[in-house]
Amino acid sequence: MKKVEAQTSTTDWSGSLDRAFNEVVTIFGQMVFGIGVGVGECLKLAYKNLALTVLGLVVYLLLTFYIILGDYHLSAWKYIDPISFDWIRSLGFFSSSNLYHFIALSMVLLMPVLFFVGFRWMFKKASDEKKFRLAKLKNSEDAFPRILKRTKRDKFSTILLIDPKGIGASEFEAKKDQLEGLFKLGEIEEIRRPEFDQSKVELLFTKAKLPDRVDYKDLDRHKIPADHFIIGETREGVFAQDISELPHMLIAGMTGSGKSVFFKQVLMSLLKSTQNIQMHLVDLKGGLEMSDFSQHPKVKIIDNVEDTLDMLKEVKYEMEKRFAYLKKIGKKTIVPSRDKMPRIIVGIDECSVLYMKKNKGTKDYYHKVEAREITDDIAKLSRAAGIHLVLATQKVTKETIDTSIQDNIAGKVCFKMSGNQASILVLGNKKAEELPQIKGRAIWHYGQDFIEFQGPYIDEEEIKSSCLKSKEASSETENNNDAKTVTITESSSCNNSSKENEKKGIEDVATNDEKEDNESKK
Repeated sequence: MKKVEAQTSTTDWSGSLDRAFNEVVTIFGQMVFGIGVGVGECLKLAYKNLALTVLGLVVYLLLTFYIILGDYHLSAWKYIDPISFDWIRSLGFFSSSNLYHFIALSMVLLMPVLFFVGFRWMFKKASDEKKFRLAKLKNSEDAFPRILKRTKRDKFSTILLIDPKGIGASEFEAKKDQLEGLFKLGEIEEIRRPEFDQSKVELLFTKAKLPDRVDYKDLDRHKIPADHFIIGETREGVFAQDISELPHMLIAGMTGSGKSVFFKQVLMSLLKSTQNIQMHLVDLKGGLEMSDFSQHPKVKIIDNVEDTLDMLKEVKYEMEKRFAYLKKIGKKTIVPSRDKMPRIIVGIDECSVLYMKKNKGTKDYYHKVEAREITDDIAKLSRAAGIHLVLATQKVTKETIDTSIQDNIAGKVCFKMSGNQASILVLGNKKAEELPQIKGRAIWHYGQDFIEFQGPYIDEEEIKSSCLKSKEASSETENNNDAKTVTITESSSCNNSSKENEKKGIEDVATNDEKEDNESKK
């Protein structure tokens, strides 16, 4: 049996030493980096809370100098480790000035705090990078997005400001479900580019849930500002929009999604919030849908193409008159309260019936072509004139509504759509297709905002009752004005007759005086 001798290699030992040395250097480097990050995070925190920082610094300085002057730090050291204490004292370190004691004590107290803050930041960074890695969000250079800032907007919502490293917002949108599951901050309500830096991406997480149903009468109790209309209830509360800033709106959604009810409540909101208003409602299905508003004194309902064309011509003529008026007074926009002109709303239900392109041989072909052209002019120019379009349709295509009209409509409401293509045509994304099967649930799109909301339900009887009350109030006001006119006329006639009698009496007195003077002369 042969004896096997163990052979050692100096190369293996040196390799192990190199690895150990590299590990120590790496750990030391991470500690230094963590302390540096901790310093940066503390400085940022101090900058945000200057008053609190100054107060904390003053307290820290007073407490530290109190400890040094009383030699409490040395007493504590001697109690904990008397051997090292005696050794350090024998070297003469304790005979130095209080300034060195302050520096050494500050390092002992602050280093752990800075390291903890820095390590916490590093741990969060690594955790976030892992989440993006699991979601498979990376650029062509295998770099992952980095979270720059977390903001708690309210008790339900959190906003993450992200450096996307060149990854588009659409890619974040495609990974929406994975990101919701990984971050566990709730549903992603919105993915957007922030206005202050378009190179970044913001993810808005929320744990608040939308109700399945909202009644108009409940939202109407909130104080809605003038010229505003209710959109619905979002996760942040009741949401309303100023019609003067919009100035036009398109409402789209498949049958049974709640589009028509929403259209009516928008009109009702405007009638209630706007004192000086004139509303033209086009309903080419025989006027049945808009008949609920027939009793309102400020509403005109049109149920055929020819009359609709005449109305659009009148509105365009009024728009041109208002432009001439603005030029004359040197103003840029019509303000109804200042200029004594009503805000004009043109609401067209199922506008595809009016605008859909058809063959020349079809009925009302030329009327519809002209109506499209006039509507295009109104959409482009009428904002300054205080004239607004509210259009509703089942789906939006270039055949139903001209793209030139669509481009000039800033506000869009999209209810549940049957396919992603229909949603993309309205919103530019698939959000409407992803909506739950809840009647009244929709997406509000204005500018860069895409806000999910629950539209309020309004009953037909509620509309009729409100319009009837407005009619009665208007009649009562007219009667009062007529009564005042009659009273003023009667009082003026009485004043005139009394003045005539007074004048006649003065003339009679003058005649009698003349007679008496003549008799005395004789």
